[in-house]
Amino acid sequence: MSDLRESEKKSASRHTWLFLLEITFAIALFAVAASVMLGVFTTAAKKQDTAECMHVSNVELQNVVEIVRGSDSFLELNSNLNMNYELDKDISESNVTVVDLKDDYKIELSCLDHTGQLYYFQAKLLKDDMEIDVVNIDHYMRGGAYEK
Repeated sequence: MSDLRESEKKSASRHTWLFLLEITFAIALFAVAASVMLGVFTTAAKKQDTAECMHVSNVELQNVVEIVRGSDSFLELNSNLNMNYELDKDISESNVTVVDLKDDYKIELSCLDHTGQLYYFQAKLLKDDMEIDVVNIDHYMRGGAYEK
């Protein structure tokens, strides 16, 4: 009878040890999975912030393009840019920075050339002086001549 009790104690002790080992492996596995997922979520948040800044910058670029297209003269163009972006420079100067945006994004606008009353503008979206997007605008302006 005592042999039976000893074998039952050994069996119970062996089962307890295996259970503890299994629990330890499960906890370690979940700890590794949690650390990996934390890294994934952090990277996703950074990419979302970058995408949001780029989207806002592209919307502002489109707004600048619409201001150019909606202006009938250089005087009106400068007035509209000053009203919307507090621009203190004349657009006839080359590469005028219209607006500085979040995270080193900026929009530059320049008048490249003109033929009669047809003007060729270029609006650039830049990040750290690297071109992200370029929009070329051919626009007919009825009033006010500009000479380069």
